[in-house]
Amino acid sequence: MQLSDLKFAGRTPILPINLALADAAGPAELQLLTLLRVLPGQRYVGAGIWRGRTVLAKLLVGSKAARRFQRERDGVHHLAEQGMTTPLLLVEGLKEGQGGWLLFEFLEGAQSLGDSWAEVETLPPLAYEQQTVLGEALSIIATLHSKGLWQEDLHLDNLLRY
Repeated sequence: MQLSDLKFAGRTPILPINLALADAAGPAELQLLTLLRVLPGQRYVGAGIWRGRTVLAKLLVGSKAARRFQRERDGVHHLAEQGMTTPLLLVEGLKEGQGGWLLFEFLEGAQSLGDSWAEVETLPPLAYEQQTVLGEALSIIATLHSKGLWQEDLHLDNLLRY
């Protein structure tokens, strides 16, 4: 499958998906095994296998793919430049008419703070466990701000615990 085919794949494409991508070493295939977040026709985020290694793949398609790719890529580089803990970007690419891809190291056992919150949200208000999740979120946000960074799509699912 070509990356641009994802534009028409909808919310729940049939997995696994094998995508022809490339890096400095040449063409290779990404086998996308799971989907974690989907914006149909725009962005597909999931876990897969690239050159024998488990990766987190952000795949950007559609008419605004190049702009979204650049924004995602710039954000990752800004985080790293400021010393923020973030998964290592292994491969990135943009192909005209197809879309863009960013492949990151896969952090086994990582959990979004959104998932962490879901585990404690039914506890009595301000339970210790809730304070812990919210405290982690506020600490991350404060650190970002102290380094001149901000998250434009701020919600707990966009913050990782690892």
